[in-house]
Amino acid sequence: MQPVHMKTTVFPLPFQSHLIFCVIATIFFVIQFIRLRRAYQLIFAVAVPATLLLYINDSQTWFYGIGIFELVMLLLAVVTVCIDHLRAKQKAPADKPDEASKA
Repeated sequence: MQPVHMKTTVFPLPFQSHLIFCVIATIFFVIQFIRLRRAYQLIFAVAVPATLLLYINDSQTWFYGIGIFELVMLLLAVVTVCIDHLRAKQKAPADKPDEASKA
């Protein structure tokens, strides 16, 4: 069985387009994190440019390592969104009696 050779073009975009996309996305997520202070935005600000690490090395181990890192970052973002949502739900009942007493 022959080893599978990875292609250096993993993305449907050329490297320059991928780089521009990563820069714009990172700037967007950093600005959003500064504005809203949501943890998932900071996670995405790290995860998006980390896809550029695929261009450093062509080894299959590196490829799967970056893939696992990206998966962990995505799962971490989902978990932080869920935690933020639960915290918002817990704060909401405390705010509702005040609104009811005002009416």
